[in-house]
Amino acid sequence: MERIRSQYNSLAAIIFALLIIAAHLVAPASYSIIKNTISDLGSQGYDYKAIMQTGFILFGVILMMGISLNEMSLRTLPLLVYGLLVALSGTFCAKPILNNEPFISSEIQSILHPIFAQAAGIFFSIGILMQIFYAESKKRKTIHFLFLAAVIGLSVAFGLNHDFPGIIQRVLYLVGLLWLAVFYNP
Repeated sequence: MERIRSQYNSLAAIIFALLIIAAHLVAPASYSIIKNTISDLGSQGYDYKAIMQTGFILFGVILMMGISLNEMSLRTLPLLVYGLLVALSGTFCAKPILNNEPFISSEIQSILHPIFAQAAGIFFSIGILMQIFYAESKKRKTIHFLFLAAVIGLSVAFGLNHDFPGIIQRVLYLVGLLWLAVFYNP
């Protein structure tokens, strides 16, 4: 139990990655990893949306619990809020995109999901920034800085590029999960 408590960041990242992969395995042929986002795998009306929703929620809850059980501080607060926002983004589904059947969608969910997802990205960036300030070695500060630059750069590219949003987002998730699992020391 102590090992889980001390490595909650890696556990959250691994579970999230596995659920993203599982969601991809059941995605319809019309789903494109080049054009579609990971949120689309949890979109309204999609038969298998629960897989991705569970991924977002579990990821966020594990982060919040891990931080709460360990050290609540100014250094960890942005990542606690990040966990909450990711869980909330999983609670509210993205706009319908993978459903061929007619159904009544929720406009409020279509609005809330991206708001929580974008806010999560902001708090994640602040979380990495906090690690730069608290890191003791210059090497560690440099690593955190490089990840922060990558996260911000990929986030801007994701917002501006409409040809390859799926690919850019997956690289962004890979960079973020790698930092969280390997370079963030709770």
